[in-house]
Amino acid sequence: MVSGVLTTLGIVTWTAFGQDLAQELVKEIIIKAGFGSLSLLHRDALAKAMKKIIKELLDLLEYELGLDEDTEREELIQMQRAVSAFLKQPEVTDSIAALLQGEQLDSAVLAQAWQHVLDAPQLPQDFSWQRISKRFSHKAGEIRNSIPELKAIFAQNAAVKADEALASSIGPQPDFDLDVYAKALLKKFGRLNLDCLDTDGASYNAVRLWSVFVPQSARECEKFQPRHLELPKGDEERQEQLRPYFEQQPRPVLEVCADQQLQRLVILGDPGSGKSTLLRCLALEWARDEDATRRATAPLPLLIELRDYNQWECLSGKSFIAYLHHARNWHRFNQNALDALLHRPGRVLLLLDGLDEIFDPQQRELAVNDIFRFSNDYPDARIILTSRVVGYKPERLRDAGFRDFMLQDFDEGQIEAFLKLWHQITFSDHEEAERKRQRLAKAIADSRPIKLLAGNPLLLTLMAIINRKEELPRNRARLYEKAAELLLQQWDTEAKLLSDFPSLSAEIDLRAKAAILRKVALEMQTAGSNAANLIQGERLIKLIEEYLLTELRFPQARKAANALVEQLRQRNFILCFLGSDSYGFVHRTFLEYFCAAEFVDQFEKKRSLDIDGLLALYDQHCREDDWQEVLRLICGQVDESFAGKIIEHLTERVDLEKWDGETELPELLLAVWCLSEAGNLNLIEEKIGSDLLLSVINCFLVEPINESCHSRQREIVEQLLDAAKAVGNKWPGKTVFHFDKQRPKNSFIEYLWPIFLAIIFQQRQWVEYFCFSDSCSFRDGGLEALAAHWQDARTRQILIERIQRAENETFCCPALKLLSTYWPDEKTSQLIKEFYTISNTGAFLVGKQHSRFGEFVFQQYPGSNFDMWHDPRQPIPPEHIQEAAEEAGIPPDKIDEAVRSLSAHMGWDITKGSLAGKL
Repeated sequence: MVSGVLTTLGIVTWTAFGQDLAQELVKEIIIKAGFGSLSLLHRDALAKAMKKIIKELLDLLEYELGLDEDTEREELIQMQRAVSAFLKQPEVTDSIAALLQGEQLDSAVLAQAWQHVLDAPQLPQDFSWQRISKRFSHKAGEIRNSIPELKAIFAQNAAVKADEALASSIGPQPDFDLDVYAKALLKKFGRLNLDCLDTDGASYNAVRLWSVFVPQSARECEKFQPRHLELPKGDEERQEQLRPYFEQQPRPVLEVCADQQLQRLVILGDPGSGKSTLLRCLALEWARDEDATRRATAPLPLLIELRDYNQWECLSGKSFIAYLHHARNWHRFNQNALDALLHRPGRVLLLLDGLDEIFDPQQRELAVNDIFRFSNDYPDARIILTSRVVGYKPERLRDAGFRDFMLQDFDEGQIEAFLKLWHQITFSDHEEAERKRQRLAKAIADSRPIKLLAGNPLLLTLMAIINRKEELPRNRARLYEKAAELLLQQWDTEAKLLSDFPSLSAEIDLRAKAAILRKVALEMQTAGSNAANLIQGERLIKLIEEYLLTELRFPQARKAANALVEQLRQRNFILCFLGSDSYGFVHRTFLEYFCAAEFVDQFEKKRSLDIDGLLALYDQHCREDDWQEVLRLICGQVDESFAGKIIEHLTERVDLEKWDGETELPELLLAVWCLSEAGNLNLIEEKIGSDLLLSVINCFLVEPINESCHSRQREIVEQLLDAAKAVGNKWPGKTVFHFDKQRPKNSFIEYLWPIFLAIIFQQRQWVEYFCFSDSCSFRDGGLEALAAHWQDARTRQILIERIQRAENETFCCPALKLLSTYWPDEKTSQLIKEFYTISNTGAFLVGKQHSRFGEFVFQQYPGSNFDMWHDPRQPIPPEHIQEAAEEAGIPPDKIDEAVRSLSAHMGWDITKGSLAGKL
């Protein structure tokens, strides 16, 4: 202890310091505890106890602060002053008073009180407010119960507390130790979970989840029903309903989760999009915080996996705090302590993962009831819920104040960040790591289908694992095949069958597993869209049984099939248990791949399906959206000669001579996508490629029958352009087209035409022709294509000249934006500054450099993707500033500060305009 040290130095001893402080505080604490009316005898006894209690707290602080004989004199004096100020904080005296009444001590209260101390010294790294709280509560209880004169009073209070505890729980009470909870979180969720993947000896066990976590962006779904995300692309209802969704600027998902104005959140996402990873990382961020004060004052993340919650049986009625108290879970909380904490504003963050994993609709509705009730019982607690978008019904949760956000796919920067982290963490050889990273990055950049897949975090992780051993397949179907093999190898059927069916265990190899899943996928796909990626347990058992009987001639097929399905109930593999005796693939991508593979197997190996039957399959389903991926993947797996016949057949189904410019052309669109899937485009007959190309070009050039068709024709052409990008400049038979300055007759398509020509033909002179067109749409499209494909000095000079010769903002806007995108250097910055006081685009770009508020405030529609900006010469109206601030997440009381900061950055008062408000 430092008492002797302090005495030697002539400083008030720690003991004397404590006695003086206790004498000062004891009366206040006794009154706060409700014991002010006690007799003099009892008050004296209580005062003595209070002095002991405060001494215990001082001793604990002394130990945690690491004070000893080596501590410097000035540090001891500074610490004594800080501790004195700390103990005089009202929240500390309130907490000690509450202890006398038998209540729990919240470590966050102590931590917050220390933060309020002026010039408080920095706490040691291993300092723990939770440890002090726990030990102080125990010591204070011992001292309180050791006072004979007060036993009856304290016993009465204790009896009331015991009755309350008995009413809420039977059996021993769980502890409420946040340090233990933090360790439990790290143990349960800290490791990257690759149990369902065969890593083939690669050591991923040491990889921590947070070390490879790359947060995505999210868009709010407030203005439309999330079910519209499930509607087919091109559907008119979908286009109209999703317009506000796609117009808004995506927000970083961690920013969304930290936004205190969003008290109730639902994070939606596709399978493998990172919903669970997000919640786990939010909880782990708290658990990993080594700053004791910050962790004690931060909201406590309570992470509940709803699949486990649904399986928990509670006859007395379910609730989330009862689950955390009673269930045999990886960590338990004291229900009474948790209830008290939940009533304190900002102290708890409830993380509910996987509403969609409660498969039974009635059970899911009961869980929603529990969420609704919890939000009413604890209005001060924040809640973040995750769910897949498929089947999600937002109505009741929106009634409870929940707001829906949809996770977006990784963008190019996020993919790059993940690859960098992954290869840094999982490779010991830095040169090999960089070589493999570059190889994977190139494979993603060179293949649009693979790039689209890489936007899904789960599939990107699979790519990284495959890339460790071999080069990533360029063909999408081959990539799915490799990813499926990785998952199939981990479906350890041998372990399940070895004991009961030793003769069968060795025969369920990779080939047999794939064959079983092909049958399952075909069954799911042909059952109708309402049952997609879903199969009942009995039907699954029957399919496996039929395979074991017919292919392997195994007499105990029924029992073996039951054993394999039972295994799926216990652990998810590539096929997983969804609840309510239902099963599905871990990702719909694999359903589509295996279904396509089954048709290919029937066509190439079993010969039960000939070319006419295959073409009939395309005739039957080419207009059905839920079959598009399957039909495309078939083309990616069959020989190029047969892929060519399919493409030719689809092209011939389209009669463009009768096309009105607005009727959908699903066969033609599918034909282009099928061409993009072919393994080797050089093996596709040139005539097949040229016929398809001319049909696509005709869609650009045909004149619609009336003006009302203009926008619809543009939508159709945009879809064809997206598919054409996947084929690129390797389009077979493209020499059939001779450029003679042809132009679309629909002005809505002018912008897209030079972009299409650049993608397919890569003829610079064709594109430059449009860069100098009198039509701004042709010119903008030409400049866009030129900058995207030829990033050289000549292109840059063309953009600069376009800006310098621009007659108005409309003319220089696209060129400024392209320069800032492809040449973000000092020369471009100087050029922007020359125009930013009079140029809408320039002001937007300079404002964007300042902040998200600066980006949004110069947009006519803050947060949208429309290239429409405010004239910087004009004052920005207060209502527009407020809208931009709201979009940027700036609270109302901070708007004036944001305006001043942005105005200083721009050089003029944005509320007055660049001409009248120069600073």
